[in-house]
Amino acid sequence: MKSRLRYERGSIEFNRVVTLTDGIYAIAMTLLVLTIGIPRVDPDGLLDELKAIDGDILTYVISIAILGYFWISNHRFVRHLASMDPTYAGLNVICLALVAFLPLPTALLDRYSTEPVTVVLYLSILLLISLMEVALFAWAHHRRLFTADPSARAVRYGVLIALLPVLVFITAIPIGLLSSSTVSLALWILICFPIRIYLDRQLGPGSDYL
Repeated sequence: MKSRLRYERGSIEFNRVVTLTDGIYAIAMTLLVLTIGIPRVDPDGLLDELKAIDGDILTYVISIAILGYFWISNHRFVRHLASMDPTYAGLNVICLALVAFLPLPTALLDRYSTEPVTVVLYLSILLLISLMEVALFAWAHHRRLFTADPSARAVRYGVLIALLPVLVFITAIPIGLLSSSTVSLALWILICFPIRIYLDRQLGPGSDYL
């Protein structure tokens, strides 16, 4: 039998889920800077070593942009929730576990950028995060956790926004294997963000969005 327990907006339980979500994203973003590393060289060679980490910095910036994308999507999604339930909270924890794991494949990507397995691992984690966002939207819609029943247009918008990174990742993984990890991550941003802006303008979030 399905649980009827709800965490209404403004309740301690609802706020704890939101606080945990924001906290995990903040920690993951902070840990990403540690993937760059501090050069351990003689003072005379410091400048050359700093020039050599430009690729690590680029990967860091791209990873921050990607996490920022997911956080903004979550923020805009949660503001339309009237309540949560234990299953939603559990799905959210799984999603956050993947977010918290991201600094590890980022560090591997920095250190072993020429190894195909690091590209696959990194993009696979992002793919799983996207799929969890689809699961969160589907569950919230199924359990009517939104402030109002979403229109058909709003449902299309929510599904497309959640699936957009998945579709882009399917393209980015083979490109990353054939070219480089930086190219695949840059491609994700160059494709994802413009399409997201287009979908926002065409389908929402207008007055009838959720």
